[in-house]
Amino acid sequence: MKSIISGRNIDDSVDSTLIPLTSGIRIQTLNYIVTLELGGRKMTVIVDTGSDLSWVQCQPCKRCYNQQDPVFNPFNISFIPNSFMQFTSVSVPGICNWKFRSLWKQPSDLNNQGLFGGASGLVGLGRSSLSLISQTSAMFGGVFSYCLPITEAESSGSLIMGGNSSVYKNTTPISYTRMIPNPLLPFYFLNLTGITVGSVAVQAPSFGFPSAPAFMILDTCFNLSGYQEVEIPNIKMHFEGNAELNVDVTGVFYFVKTDASQVCLAVASLSYENEVGIIGNYQQKNQRVIYDTKGSMLGFAAEACSFD
Repeated sequence: MKSIISGRNIDDSVDSTLIPLTSGIRIQTLNYIVTLELGGRKMTVIVDTGSDLSWVQCQPCKRCYNQQDPVFNPFNISFIPNSFMQFTSVSVPGICNWKFRSLWKQPSDLNNQGLFGGASGLVGLGRSSLSLISQTSAMFGGVFSYCLPITEAESSGSLIMGGNSSVYKNTTPISYTRMIPNPLLPFYFLNLTGITVGSVAVQAPSFGFPSAPAFMILDTCFNLSGYQEVEIPNIKMHFEGNAELNVDVTGVFYFVKTDASQVCLAVASLSYENEVGIIGNYQQKNQRVIYDTKGSMLGFAAEACSFD
């Protein structure tokens, strides 16, 4: 891990690694990104808790999406990955996957498309046995956490592999809720018990501002250009076990236009009533979010995200 992902060891006596985590705005993605090293080359990849497979685009690639860095050439590896990780890479047309101590193949007619911006690939932090978290559980105890910074390109948060809580900078106590098991879908499910806007428990938030056109999947938008000052209440999400996620204005509204003539509630509607909701990265900014996969717990605490 230390030789594959660019970060620093927190303490030689503690199995934890601190990794810089930044917004992908500069490479045209709204996901968050880290830098990893593979075959002697550093590459920018997306961090995704909803994915299990870790991959980068590889040569030869006839139908790759455009990425910022050169496409990885597995035939020109300058070193064998450290046995500390025991990675083995395999080249198939268009994509390289890696997994501990094993290989697998993909169809040769891949068409690499998706919302990856200019990233070279993706690191999967999901719950299945394929994910980086599962494969490093003996090393890091199945625990990881992150603090997502605001979306300005120069802002940096952190991804911490391992459960060394002494390096957290949270300003509020960590509140935990249990993960809900689902054998059919290996995602991180939680039991959301309620939402409050300001101090009022509501079913559907109402802000009372002039409306504006919808923007992409965001269908609740306002025109705030006529206001010199607007007071935006915080949103609080309540979970089983009295855990709470406090969302301030940076996670409540998405400013489509800088003159505030189109400002959207950063919450998208579900397609149907029983569809599973997702707590997106926009609501998780400036929070320390801790995943304990072995204890099946997830924790929240406020933190001003920085990497130093």
